[in-house]
Amino acid sequence: MIVTSSLSNGARLVVETMPSLRSVSVGMWLATGSRHERPGESGKAHFMEHLLFKGTPSRTAEQISLEIDRVGGDLNARTDRETTGYLARVPDGHLDMAVDLLGDMLTHPALPPEGIATERQVIAEEIKRYEDTPDELVVDHAIEALWPDSPAGAPITGTLADLEGIDRDGLLAYHESRYRGSNTVVSMAGNLDPDEATELAERSLADMPGGEPERGAEPIDTARATLRCTTKDLEQVHLVLGWAGCGACSDSRYSQALVDGMFGATTSSRLFLRIREERGLVYSVWSEPLLLSDTGALLVCADTSPGNVPEVLRLIYQEARHLSQGRFSDDELEVSREQFKGSTALALESTDSRETRNARAMIFLGQPVPFEEIERRANAVTRHQAEEMGASLFDQGQPCVAAIGPIEEKELRQALDDAWSARG
Repeated sequence: MIVTSSLSNGARLVVETMPSLRSVSVGMWLATGSRHERPGESGKAHFMEHLLFKGTPSRTAEQISLEIDRVGGDLNARTDRETTGYLARVPDGHLDMAVDLLGDMLTHPALPPEGIATERQVIAEEIKRYEDTPDELVVDHAIEALWPDSPAGAPITGTLADLEGIDRDGLLAYHESRYRGSNTVVSMAGNLDPDEATELAERSLADMPGGEPERGAEPIDTARATLRCTTKDLEQVHLVLGWAGCGACSDSRYSQALVDGMFGATTSSRLFLRIREERGLVYSVWSEPLLLSDTGALLVCADTSPGNVPEVLRLIYQEARHLSQGRFSDDELEVSREQFKGSTALALESTDSRETRNARAMIFLGQPVPFEEIERRANAVTRHQAEEMGASLFDQGQPCVAAIGPIEEKELRQALDDAWSARG
């Protein structure tokens, strides 16, 4: 059972009861992320996420960790392009502690100067780690190529130069403008009582101001056929191709999911079978959607030896072209449909996955989406709709491409043009 309500400061609450479990997950989510940052603010959403663990007037950083550890729970947070979430998972008898702890962190952050200095160093190391992890860094490069004129295309962490410009006054102003009730969703899932959950949430966020946040998300223009190539002395070339796709609020996201399933999302998909299983050109190749509220992209990721790059690109382009022309069987579509429904159902078997899914649905869609509705919408996708989605995705011309590895830009550009001409 899923229950929704509003708190007195405008925050929204969604509670899903799962009485057969002995755990509860609590998430306090802000509809704010790197996409909402003004010029000169890059990295601030992520920096704030780190700092909320540095203590409040009533709890030190050590006490925050100890409260969760002494009951065997988990405490975490995440920042992405449109949301920031603070998450706790505890045994069901400690729901009150988890809600109080997260509420205290959100509404009363101490933002100690020494904590700011420490986290500046920690985030700098995080950024450097990305620089040393090409298969992750290349995804950021592809997103930047897709959305070059938007904060949504910038790294969520910001750059090393951005970190130096973030100070305590700026963080206080950011917290005041974004951490507001109308911008907050509290999500709980597990063995709990909805009335108790409502009372706990109301009390924990009593000091959070209402009112609207200062800044919403600016519209995004998606680039096409842009290329970012970073030549590095590595063993493999790490490739990401990005086609403009639909967003999380679009009704077409279900037909996009089924096309993605046929294209590269699974081990029975075309890209995996053609490029890895039949040809042995890669160890891993896959596709996945990137969903923002109003727009999105379909990404293909592949890692391969430099000499294989032209053929890998040709095969990716060829399968994209076949899908754009509706060249798939009814059975292939049904396998993708069942895989999507099955993987979604399996992902919903934990309290933290239910909590997160419900929170994101509240932020993007204004209401939670029960699995039965997801299943119904997936079942309703017709072959004609899948054909239209294939054409919409892959008839745009060449995608945006990012590459990191032992390849020069001129060489890569030639390989892309040759693959496009030979795609069949």
